[in-house]
Amino acid sequence: MGGTGLTSLVKSLLEKSDSHLCYMLSGNRIIFFQQDLMKFNEKNLIGFNKNGDYLSQLPEADIFKTINTYIPGTAYNLNFAIKKEWSL
Repeated sequence: MGGTGLTSLVKSLLEKSDSHLCYMLSGNRIIFFQQDLMKFNEKNLIGFNKNGDYLSQLPEADIFKTINTYIPGTAYNLNFAIKKEWSL
């Protein structure tokens, strides 16, 4: 297994965020990072399913879509809304 940098970053941002709209686009296929499916297993892998483990259960089918736009390569959209407490 490779590095865990991106997974650690996403996990950290999810813990601090109130909501998010994130996806990864490659070619004309897109995967949405749905909040309720972003569960991490004991190996710190994202399951993309209600079980939180893609090794024993397939990711939910509705997070994958085919779109009209074609991107040669891979593009990420990571938007996290983080509430900041202001003190004066």
